[in-house]
Amino acid sequence: MRRRLAVLLASLAVWAQVWPPVSGEPPAGHDHRHKPKVDHPFDDVEKWVAVFDAADRDAWQKPAEIPAAIGLKEGMAVADIGAGTGYLERFFAAAVGPAGKVYAADIEPKMVAYMTERAVREGTPQVAPILSLPDDPRLPDAGVDIVFI
Repeated sequence: MRRRLAVLLASLAVWAQVWPPVSGEPPAGHDHRHKPKVDHPFDDVEKWVAVFDAADRDAWQKPAEIPAAIGLKEGMAVADIGAGTGYLERFFAAAVGPAGKVYAADIEPKMVAYMTERAVREGTPQVAPILSLPDDPRLPDAGVDIVFI
């Protein structure tokens, strides 16, 4: 458990170097200030695909740089907690390769179904969507090298 916490903290430290975007602010129209409690549902997949997979997201968030920044390597297993639409999974899958594993955990059943379809569509069989619980990501007991939240 201590190793996982250390890896998570290290991942967050590296992520802080990647975020915020070069301009220091998300692009106009992106308001990332949220209330401490999520009070909107995520069951409207089409709505959230438009938000999470917006055409400009690659430019300001640089998802292709995240795997290297958090130390992903071929054959590793990564867990993406709160994976949403699975936007990052193709980048993680490319980094861990066919021998690796990407656990894409989310609590919304429709998002998990979408991620399952997306993995097939994108040809990333190492992506394993997981229907999580709010207090349990339902990850395997062993075998996760990095947890991305």
